[in-house]
Amino acid sequence: MRHLVVFLLLLVPVCSFGQTAKDSISREMKLPEVTVKMKPIRQVGDTLNYNVSSFRGKDDHYLVDVLKKLPGIEVSENGTISYRGNSINRFNIEGQDLLGNRYNQATRNLPVDAVAQVQIMENDQPIRALKDNTPSERATLNIKLKRDYKLRPFGEIQGGIGGFENTLWNNLLTIINIAPKNQMLVTAKMNNTGESISDNTLDHIDVTDMDNYISLPENIIKTSSDVYLPIMQKRYLHNKSYSVGINHLHRIGRYGNLRTNITYYGTSDQLSDSTYNYYGGSPAMSLSESNKRKSHEYTLMPHLRYELNAPKTYIIDELSGELSYTDNLNWMSSNGLPLQERVGRHTSYVQNKLQMILNAGNLVYSINSLTRYLRRSETMGVDDSTSTYNTGERIILQRMFTRNSVSTSLPLWGNRIRLKYSMEYRRDRLKEASSRFMQNYYLLNNIGFNYAIVYASGSVTLDVPVNVFYSSVPWRHTDTSDTKVYVSPSILWRHDFSPSWRLKINGSLNEDADNSILYSDSILTGYRTRMVPFDRIGWKRTSSLSFSLNYVDFVRMFTWNILASASWIKNDYRYHYSYGEKYTLITPVWEDTDSRMIIVQTSADKTFSDIGFSVNGRINYTRNELPVMQNNVEQTVKSNILSPSLNLRWNKLSWLQLSNETTFNLSWQDKYQNSAGYSLRSWFEALRLYVYPLKKISMEIDCEYTSTETERGQYNRNTFVDFRMTYNPVNHIELGLTLSNVFDRHEYVEASFTGLNYQYYSMPLRGREVLFSVKYELH
Repeated sequence: MRHLVVFLLLLVPVCSFGQTAKDSISREMKLPEVTVKMKPIRQVGDTLNYNVSSFRGKDDHYLVDVLKKLPGIEVSENGTISYRGNSINRFNIEGQDLLGNRYNQATRNLPVDAVAQVQIMENDQPIRALKDNTPSERATLNIKLKRDYKLRPFGEIQGGIGGFENTLWNNLLTIINIAPKNQMLVTAKMNNTGESISDNTLDHIDVTDMDNYISLPENIIKTSSDVYLPIMQKRYLHNKSYSVGINHLHRIGRYGNLRTNITYYGTSDQLSDSTYNYYGGSPAMSLSESNKRKSHEYTLMPHLRYELNAPKTYIIDELSGELSYTDNLNWMSSNGLPLQERVGRHTSYVQNKLQMILNAGNLVYSINSLTRYLRRSETMGVDDSTSTYNTGERIILQRMFTRNSVSTSLPLWGNRIRLKYSMEYRRDRLKEASSRFMQNYYLLNNIGFNYAIVYASGSVTLDVPVNVFYSSVPWRHTDTSDTKVYVSPSILWRHDFSPSWRLKINGSLNEDADNSILYSDSILTGYRTRMVPFDRIGWKRTSSLSFSLNYVDFVRMFTWNILASASWIKNDYRYHYSYGEKYTLITPVWEDTDSRMIIVQTSADKTFSDIGFSVNGRINYTRNELPVMQNNVEQTVKSNILSPSLNLRWNKLSWLQLSNETTFNLSWQDKYQNSAGYSLRSWFEALRLYVYPLKKISMEIDCEYTSTETERGQYNRNTFVDFRMTYNPVNHIELGLTLSNVFDRHEYVEASFTGLNYQYYSMPLRGREVLFSVKYELH
């Protein structure tokens, strides 16, 4: 004990050196003879250093668990990381970008035991050639590992088996090796417990770099297999899912690296549900469906990327692709008629991205090139005993897309102006059934002027792109080609009143061509839905204004954000929905329509370190005004959604931790002729209790309560209770017992209004289940 006291006395002045009230927060740990002060947050210049041990609770196992607790950092449900309202620039591990935008593999698999610090580099420009020319308002996140976890592999392996109604399994493997020259992350997961592992393949979109992003074309033939419910997926999905991620980065010289990322995801799912749909109009129509679905999905995504990030030269060349196959089989009943629907889809593409930047002092030159070739085939077959819907559809889409640009930036009036020329070309070849391929294309030329005025506390950026759009649709009855010239200006003002207060105001006037796939003949997009084709490209003009105000105080551990945005949208077409007893016909109508959207979001987060308590509150409000044309009725539907939530956490005691999350949703529509005009309410409560009665034993009790209003005054209520206990007999080994759905709940029900329509939805749930697991830490 004497040696420990001497060591701590020597350590105190070292740890306290340089600490001020502005850049750190102190927490006291009382020992018999000495008080040690730890600094949860330390700021050095534009870099914030979060001490992970100061925020970690005993219930935190992976990096994402701690990230959600760090002041100023937000993690969305799909894993997107934001700092002060903006998505991060890059996610680095020890200064290297191993995963790109697929960093869920790290946040959801990296053991928090290995992490010493989370660093936020504010206003970071990750491209060295642009450091002194192009400022950035976004942050880079960097993970600093503990010394014992560097230069040698670590990770974990887990196996689980259980049952009740069926045999359960849940297995995972994570291997990580981080060294100065090489980094490697290998993840493998498999389960049939209903837990989703598809997020490991998610590629987070960088909204500030849309020149290097191409969205996949929408599916023409629709399936109803995608279900989004407010309860956890493990409550209802019967699955057999597999996911593998292999990631490797090798540094080349001082500034270069070669990165390989291979991701595979496969799943076989079974899902059952029942719906009642009421479609308003004149005449109105009702449709009752019961579904028993079985689907298979397999996706392989390889990436090979070279990067040179030198002070004067920046080069990226990335070759990527995707091979995917899905098969959906649905035994269903449609208004009492039994039938079988099968939809298959094969998608493959290859893509290359090239980016070059040359810093020549006052002048900066850049070249961007993005090219993709995609092929997709979709098939649908429907069989029923009365031959009412005996039909089929087969569609093949071939798409060639390329976007290329050259730009330069140069000094002007004490700031910098960027001049840019870009060319975008898309050609679609579509084949329906036994017909021949039909081709359409467009060519977009763009000349852009971007001028940024940078001053001590912020910047004003003006962007004025001039566009020339040419399109060709050979099957049009009139002119087969069209040319359009338009301007899409935008302005962004950012001002920092102080290091704590940040304001952003953004306004834009944008015009875009519709991204829908064009085809020459009507197509069945579902067993009872037929789509009449476009004979030209539609247009959308959007005027938008947004405002955000952000406040952070790392001394008092308090953050606050507010965001408000309004959009006014004018389309030159709308859809007419005709719901009939046998078919639904969707027809484009070429006339101008106006819609509006208002979004208001605010959140506050406060941590009381002395008492181990934190509170996070949010309020979201959305209003939509959308014109609807349906069954000979035209109506502007004005819908509203209000969603406040409150999240409380308490971890003061070493043997007890408690968290509670409450969400209330209120949705309603403004009254209009023949509408019910009443609101629907829902309430969700999640209480989690962590108890540590002995050093090697932990127990977790999760209680979830849901209450959803299906009609005025009619509620469906459920209470879900899960129990988990772990025991660590020796170091690096954990034995686990999990009991899910203790009360054996069997059904979930909800209802919703969409436009003139009402839907009542019910789904059977997984029953009570037990799982035994063994986890071994590789270290």
